[in-house]
Amino acid sequence: LACGYALGSRVTHIGIVVGSGPLEATGMRDSAALTLPSSNGLIRRFQYGMIAYAFAKGREDRVIEQSMASMGEADRLAMERPEVHDWFVELFREAVKQGGRASAYEAGLYRKPWGFEVSQIKTPTSLWYSGKDKHVPASVGRWLADRIPTSAYVLWPDHGHFTWAAGDQVAEVVATLAKAA
Repeated sequence: LACGYALGSRVTHIGIVVGSGPLEATGMRDSAALTLPSSNGLIRRFQYGMIAYAFAKGREDRVIEQSMASMGEADRLAMERPEVHDWFVELFREAVKQGGRASAYEAGLYRKPWGFEVSQIKTPTSLWYSGKDKHVPASVGRWLADRIPTSAYVLWPDHGHFTWAAGDQVAEVVATLAKAA
């Protein structure tokens, strides 16, 4: 969204799948994206540093267990499938491969003002959100869609934050973005 705002017509299409919104977006302040990592930067760096350490030492089981406990039911059920569980572990592993500092920094960005109004984005924008997502609620996507004049909003009512990636929704996203390109 920042690129669409800053680069204008040089960006031909924006695609957001279960993405965070600004703090003022409906439901964003209560989302797990904001409530799980500490709001204190030092503590947050420690949290992500410990996660990176656990993965580096092959002790990611506890991290994954705690992450799954914070997920909505749709995501927890999907994680019971070995291929989805393995995908999630690798996703997490890659995020902390070089340590926890970058993940801690990114988690801190969710708490900062964006510095622009999303209503100023003129780039066509596709928004996909999941109805059972505890990490970033669908209300965030609806809020964005109501403010971005050239947006299209799709709600996957039975999906969580991660389940869309293990289903036919990936093909839907790719087809939409390929058509736009």
